[in-house]
Amino acid sequence: MPRKNQALDGVNERFLEAMNNIIAKRTTEVTNISQFAESLGSNASAITQIKNPAYQRSVSLQMLTKLCERYDVNGHWLLTGKGTMFGEEEKDMLKTIMNRLEVLEKKVGD
Repeated sequence: MPRKNQALDGVNERFLEAMNNIIAKRTTEVTNISQFAESLGSNASAITQIKNPAYQRSVSLQMLTKLCERYDVNGHWLLTGKGTMFGEEEKDMLKTIMNRLEVLEKKVGD
């Protein structure tokens, strides 16, 4: 039986996509679903229920928040599917701002 809210289905799909990406890259200490779930304050059973539409379980706000904070996942992408999975866009904006501040500091110093 499919979930009733397709928007939440999209969030679940992107959550699972991010999880698979994080585990596959092995750039963190997380190498399996149990470790991933634990890193978000949850357990493997919760992930299994999110993966299986029969349970009709959605990712909790707490897990989404921890995913974004701990693994630099782009919250906008996670909720809407727009943008990039990881926070590259935000990092690029921050670099641009920092560069502009350096230019301004040099002008003020002259």
